Amino acid sequence: MEVQIQLYIREHHNRHYTIEVIGDSSIQLYATDLEQGREDLYLVLNDKLERLHPGHQGRYAASKNQTHEVIDIKDFLKVEGRLGLETFPTKVSVVITQDRKWQRLWFPRWNCHYWIPKDANLEESVGLFVHRHLLKKMSIHEKLQHRYERKEWVEDLIVEAEPPALEAFLDGYLEKEYLPYQLDEKKKKKDKKDKDDEEEEEKKKKKRPPTPTLKKIASPIHELAKENELEHAYGRDKELTDLLQMLSAPGGNALVLVGKSGVGKTTILNELAYKVRSKDQHESMRTRPIWFVDASRLVAGEGFFGDWQRQCLDVIQECINAEVIWYVGNLLPLLDAGKSIGSDQNVSFLLRPYLAGNRLTIIGECTPQAWSQLELKDIGFARHFTPYHIEDPSEKEIGDILRLVSKDLHEEKDVQFDKGAQLAVLEFSRRYNSENSLLGNALHFLRRIADEAEINEKTKIARPDVVQQFCSETGLPEFLVRDDLPLDPESIWMTFQKRLIGQEEAVRRMTDLVAMIKSGLSDLNRPLGSFLFVGPTGVGKTEMAKTLTKYLFGREDRLIRFDMSEFVSPDSIHRFLGDGQTEGKLVSQIRRTPFAVLLLDEIEKAHPAVFDVLLQVLGEARLSDESGRSADFRNAVVLMTSNLGVSTMRRQLGFGDEQLGKFREHFIAEAEQFFRPEFFNRIDYIIPFFPLEREAIERITHREIDKFLRREGVRQRNISLDLHEDLPDWLAERGVDPRYGARPLKRVIESQLSAPLARHLSGLATEQHHTVQAQPTPSALSFVNLASSQRRKEKGQARTVLQRTLYEIGIFRFQAKNWRQTSHYRELVQEVKLFDRLSQDKNFWLDKRMAEDRMNDIKQARTFLEEFEGLIEQIASIEDLCYELYYDRNLEPLEMIEHDIKQIEESLIKLEMELFAQRFKNPHRATIYYAEDRNSTKIVRGWVKMYLDIAEKNGWKVRLYSTRRLEDAQLKDAGIDTKALITEQDLKKQKSKERQLQKEARQKDESEEKPLKPVKQTKEKKFDTTLERLRQVWRYVGSFHPEIEKPDKAKQDLLSELYTLGEDAQPKAMVFEGPFVACLLFGETGAHQHISDNAYQIRALYKDQNPAPFDIFAHPLTEEQAKEFPTLQTTELIHPFDLDDALPSERRRSIHEGKKLVKDFHLDLQHVLEPRVFQSYLKFMRANIYYTVFGPDGIEWFNREG
Repeated sequence: MEVQIQLYIREHHNRHYTIEVIGDSSIQLYATDLEQGREDLYLVLNDKLERLHPGHQGRYAASKNQTHEVIDIKDFLKVEGRLGLETFPTKVSVVITQDRKWQRLWFPRWNCHYWIPKDANLEESVGLFVHRHLLKKMSIHEKLQHRYERKEWVEDLIVEAEPPALEAFLDGYLEKEYLPYQLDEKKKKKDKKDKDDEEEEEKKKKKRPPTPTLKKIASPIHELAKENELEHAYGRDKELTDLLQMLSAPGGNALVLVGKSGVGKTTILNELAYKVRSKDQHESMRTRPIWFVDASRLVAGEGFFGDWQRQCLDVIQECINAEVIWYVGNLLPLLDAGKSIGSDQNVSFLLRPYLAGNRLTIIGECTPQAWSQLELKDIGFARHFTPYHIEDPSEKEIGDILRLVSKDLHEEKDVQFDKGAQLAVLEFSRRYNSENSLLGNALHFLRRIADEAEINEKTKIARPDVVQQFCSETGLPEFLVRDDLPLDPESIWMTFQKRLIGQEEAVRRMTDLVAMIKSGLSDLNRPLGSFLFVGPTGVGKTEMAKTLTKYLFGREDRLIRFDMSEFVSPDSIHRFLGDGQTEGKLVSQIRRTPFAVLLLDEIEKAHPAVFDVLLQVLGEARLSDESGRSADFRNAVVLMTSNLGVSTMRRQLGFGDEQLGKFREHFIAEAEQFFRPEFFNRIDYIIPFFPLEREAIERITHREIDKFLRREGVRQRNISLDLHEDLPDWLAERGVDPRYGARPLKRVIESQLSAPLARHLSGLATEQHHTVQAQPTPSALSFVNLASSQRRKEKGQARTVLQRTLYEIGIFRFQAKNWRQTSHYRELVQEVKLFDRLSQDKNFWLDKRMAEDRMNDIKQARTFLEEFEGLIEQIASIEDLCYELYYDRNLEPLEMIEHDIKQIEESLIKLEMELFAQRFKNPHRATIYYAEDRNSTKIVRGWVKMYLDIAEKNGWKVRLYSTRRLEDAQLKDAGIDTKALITEQDLKKQKSKERQLQKEARQKDESEEKPLKPVKQTKEKKFDTTLERLRQVWRYVGSFHPEIEKPDKAKQDLLSELYTLGEDAQPKAMVFEGPFVACLLFGETGAHQHISDNAYQIRALYKDQNPAPFDIFAHPLTEEQAKEFPTLQTTELIHPFDLDDALPSERRRSIHEGKKLVKDFHLDLQHVLEPRVFQSYLKFMRANIYYTVFGPDGIEWFNREG
């Protein structure tokens, strides 16, 4: 009997569940796993129903007119917040049972019922009932317990049970609700034998034979699916349904999935493993194991004759006995696995009889090319398999799959792809990587981006990140791929014009090619471009190919070059396409580097069979070798060079515009006559290269000389090379030939300039700077050492000047990178990363005020990090520029660089202060207390003035305080009885002496044999401690602000006022307020000495925290007393009496007028005494920051002068 029972399920914030039976609130279950909770509740209900009285069974029956609603309740909870009393809403679950005229409402969280008319407004009625009858009597704690959490719903549970008959309750159980357990046990014992027999039969059915060989060599796909370790296949429901239907057929099945590489064959089989284990499948299908054993595993590890055959047969037999679904991988290797020199037997021979008898369930996969080869090699074996073709999904479906996979990557790697990034992945995979399956290419590209982002700790991926990854893999420049970056044809023209001189038409054609690639208007079914360069040798055809490769892909090694004079024989075609055993050169190189420039040099020398091969390349951008491997040329530029027509060119053509046109027609006619029409018509453009004119020859010569001067041996050597003005013409005359163009020029430079100069320099001393002049003579170049003029000396000193500049920049770079390794910097980085992760959770923004405050704090940290990283990049760029100037010995931009270095130093100091300021509660306030010897008034005034000068330089405000001693009469006027205090102190002193005498007496009365312990002498306290504390107070002297009109006069007046009101040798205080004042002054502690004829000392103490407030008066002051005894400063300064022992003396800093030095003994650092002492002190202050953060090594990094 099936009983339908309704469950009320509540999901908590921790993703645990509370399950309650509607109709019996006593049955509740708290479960961490919902499915496990349902199973446990099923067992409980089954037990209850099989013992429940028939009269009570109606309580569990589900009502047909029952529905579930979730109602919003406003003003549910009131909490005191920052802005006063705040209200928070909630939701209430209501189970509604419909009657004729009424609705019965049940509130599961409160377990109460309420009836309302059928036409009443549900939300208003529920809200009114909750506020009037439920919330009114509930405390805040109870409200929190009953609040709505994640989700609540009602669902049905079907329980199979056999309720007891009414006769079972006649024996004294008529008034009982449940039968006792012993009756149930009797009933079970009655049918125990029958049930045991049924269970034994079921176990026999479910138990499968062991598979020891499979466990040894195979991978358990079903176990991996159980652990959820396999990839999921999205959007393949039709394919999975078809495959499940085929596998469900009786007997064995041999299936092969045929599809392009990357289309998802293996992933579909992984998803099939999940589907097989799902509860929707029949028990016989759900319990079938799935093992993966490919051809290599079948024959691995068995070296003797007959071993691998025995292993294969064991695997086959185990698969048959255990009803295994055998996933064999690629079918093609089965034809070769097991072959040896003496035998052609392979794995397919052993499988054939079992496949023919439909005794084995096996699944394989093949690409269309591999399936064709399999049918060609062994058609009989192929016919045993039923091919199932896997096609590429539509682009819309691929976009949906990318979105789902992106979601998985977000959960797995914490990398989030926005919609623009997903579209960019699909676009680049379709446009630039059309080989194999579009789906596979897109998914592989997506995962590579996610892996790179995970390594770089990047959480959000946008379209620019996809473009950057694509450009790094293909070598294409970003401006060609990104739509938001416009293309400047003039800059392209200039780039080609610099390297290719005198060939205007070729430069124009290459500029048009780049524009076509940028705009995407080129034919996607052909190469990016196919060009035939025709012209004399040495005029720039190969140089144009190198320039184009460098511009498109960033590196000249992307140029794939073939000398076609090597392919003149008929059998040379196998070098292009391979012979089945070895791969072809052309196909293999394009497969490895699909984004490249293919250069076929001297194409007219190749055998005609090569032209037949190139027809497919130029027409369809595709070529296959003898092994069936294909190469895609759609992302390659095909360039061909030829000397056709050079020997038949007439000399009288000249070089005018009209003659250039005839020159072009001549070469095109020669090419059209040589090549077959089908080949000639597949070439996009035939570009003639003209012989070099005199102007072009001069420019080429100067360019080659500049290349020679930029060689490392010339730049790094301590020489200046002065070339005679006639030298370019001299080299051009010998290096340029009408027959060979400018190609011999490099050889002439090596033989006539480089080698003789090397011999000349080998005899010169390297310590001195030499100026060498190269002068042409009719036969060779002569080299002369010139006397260095003042200008030459300055140029020779360029390296020394730039070395100092590079050293200074290197120190800045080293300092910045070390600051980046500090704990405070890493904490800022972690805070920003933590905020980025938390802000992605929608719950983070529930409290908008808190989220906005946190966002403002992180905004400051993010701005600081961006400024710091920008400073490091600026330092690196300046350093690179200085290295270029260093090798070129160019001092012209030095003034600009020094200005930039000064700005870098200022920015570095500012960022250092911001980072170091995090250790202070208030980095913009500092207090220095000091006391001096009686004979050091003069030096103290100079010392105080120095700090006032520092304040003026940094824009700090300063307030000065001095100590004042109050007389007894003044204390008496303030209501303090000094005599009573003295009497109280005397009594305390007398009692202390009595206790000391008693202690000494007790020690004396002890055993005389034991030596007496020495009595610890207690330090005698001053009897008037309290009185002295009352007598010493702070007096406000005055303040100094650097923005006043005459700061020097203000400082002098303030010093005069300080020593007029203050007393000698009494503590004084300076309070500073300004940007990062605590960062600089925190190290100003200890003793400051002045050494000339006599040594004077000042003891100073820095404090960055305010002490607890104190007041010397027991009651509020009168108006007259407040003027006499100002108490403002008492809340911000240490009491003067407490400074006697607080002022340190272990740290020392001295000024030696004789040696003109300022030395800090704690830092072990000294500086020259400058006219303004505060300049030296500022160096000590910043050095102390480096010492605090980095230790003693920090002083070496900071003290660049040392």
